[in-house]
Amino acid sequence: MTDAVHCRVLSCNQVTIGTSWNHRLCNPFWRLYINDADGAWIKTATGVFAIPARKPVLLPPWGDFDGRCSRTLGHVYIHFDVHGMPPQWIRKNFHRPVVAVSAIVPSRIAHASGAAGLALPSSRLRAQSLACDALAAALDQLPEAAIAMLHEHVTDGDPLGLAVRHIEELLASHLEVSALARLCHLSTDHFSLLFKRRFGQTPARYIQERRIERAAERLLTTDEDISAIAAACGFANRYHFTRVFALRMSCAPANYRRQGRVSDQSSS
Repeated sequence: MTDAVHCRVLSCNQVTIGTSWNHRLCNPFWRLYINDADGAWIKTATGVFAIPARKPVLLPPWGDFDGRCSRTLGHVYIHFDVHGMPPQWIRKNFHRPVVAVSAIVPSRIAHASGAAGLALPSSRLRAQSLACDALAAALDQLPEAAIAMLHEHVTDGDPLGLAVRHIEELLASHLEVSALARLCHLSTDHFSLLFKRRFGQTPARYIQERRIERAAERLLTTDEDISAIAAACGFANRYHFTRVFALRMSCAPANYRRQGRVSDQSSS
């Protein structure tokens, strides 16, 4: 297996939450939570998941969750994305929050959060190490068949590897499926068939989802104008971006930015 799977920390902080922590948690990135006491929970489509005190809890991307809290407590969060894992594989194997008991002592995260946030290189590295370790712990809980499928995807010799790298590097550009197929020395039909089999979605849907992911990150982490974000992420214009984003995220880009920033000021 190569280093094709890796984590990138987007934000990290240590805050206090209470009964006002009432947020919809639908994002295209992973969330890692560590609370210093019991009292917070996540509502999922299948029930309620209580966040245990002092244990890392992972929330997978694209899940439609709601966060709630009944008391005042300390709350550490890390938002991160993972490159190299097929979206469909994640959806198939991670349906709800998971306790990811990490080998790294959770209290060390204090060095990766607080006032400095991710400003210091050492803080970013500590946050990244905890995110990676928690994700590895979650993977250890999966059945062998699921891990074998992931291994097949990330090993060298993946016939779709050139196309996926091309998408990541040129996401803002116009991407033709036929051109991606030629990169892989495949016919367009055969390429589309292999892509759907591997990723669980068509090349066009995969590209659209990656654009939404990148745009969502920029909405929360930059002050860029929404029209500039739309152009930088490969959308035709702001109107097209708003329509596609709202269909996938159930809210317009401006609302997503506002809700996400309010959430991060008092919690995650």
